Amino acid sequence: MSAVRHPNTMATAKTTTSTHTITPKDLVEGFLRAANPEPLTIKSLLTVGETLGFSANAIRVAISRLCAKEQVISDSRSCYRLTDKTLAINSFTDRWRLGESRVRPWQAHWICCHLPQGMGRTERNQAQKALSWYGLKLGLSGLYIRPDNLNLSIQELNSQLIDVALTPNASLFRAYDFQEHQTQQWQRLWDIKAIETRYKSHYEKIAKSANNFFEKPIEQSLSESLILGGDTLRVLTLDPLLPAEMIDITLRKKLSDMMEEYEAQCRKLWTEVIARLEE
Repeated sequence: MSAVRHPNTMATAKTTTSTHTITPKDLVEGFLRAANPEPLTIKSLLTVGETLGFSANAIRVAISRLCAKEQVISDSRSCYRLTDKTLAINSFTDRWRLGESRVRPWQAHWICCHLPQGMGRTERNQAQKALSWYGLKLGLSGLYIRPDNLNLSIQELNSQLIDVALTPNASLFRAYDFQEHQTQQWQRLWDIKAIETRYKSHYEKIAKSANNFFEKPIEQSLSESLILGGDTLRVLTLDPLLPAEMIDITLRKKLSDMMEEYEAQCRKLWTEVIARLEE
C-alpha cells in the first residue's frame, strides 16, 4: 500500500492531517499488492480508479508503464499481477513486520562495508542505495558503517544486500577497537532527533486516521490507506534500526505496533472492495 507522490498527478486526496497526491501508478500497485497472489482484471482496476477520480486512460497508461518496467505482467485474459521482480522488492519492504526481532543488544561493535575502487557510477550508486536501505553510512573514505546490532550473520546480511543491488565485490565485515573519537563522530551520522520526530508524527497521523476509518466515505479511506499507510511503511522499512544506546526504541516499537493495527484495517477495506469488484 505504498504511495509515491509524483509531480504529474491527476488526483488529490485530502486527509485529516495533510493534503497529498495519489498517482494512477500508486493505485494500480497498491491494489495489485493487496490482491496478491491473485491477479486483478482491467475492469476492476478501471472501476476503482474511477472511484478515486482517475480517468480510464490514466489507469491504462499507468499499467502500460508498469508492464514496460517489468513491474507488472498480464495474462491472456487481461488480468494483471505483480512480477517476481516487484515481489522481491516487496520482500524487503515487508521486513518491518518482524519488529524488534530484527535487532539484538549492541556490544559497541560495528558492521563495516568497503566498496572496491574502480566501480562505475551506476554500480556505485546502486551499492550506496543498498547500503542506505540497511542503515549504513559513509564513515571513512570508501568505508560504510553502522552499529552491529542487526540480528543477522554477516553471511545473511551480505546475501540480503546483494539481493538489493550491492556489488558482490564489496567487503562486509564486523570490527571493533576503533578510537573513541572516531566512534563518537560516527554516532552523529544519524539525525536522531529527526528520526524520533518521524516516529511520533506518523504514529499520531495513523492513530487519528484509524480512529474512524470505517465511518468515512470509502474513497476517503482508500486515499488515506494509500497516503498514510505508504508514508509510514517507508519510515519503517528504511529505518536504520539504531540501538537503544543511540535512540528511543520505544517510539519505534509504538509506531510499528500501531501500523500493524492500521494495516489490518486497510487490508479489510481493500479486500472488501476487491471482492465486490471481482464479482
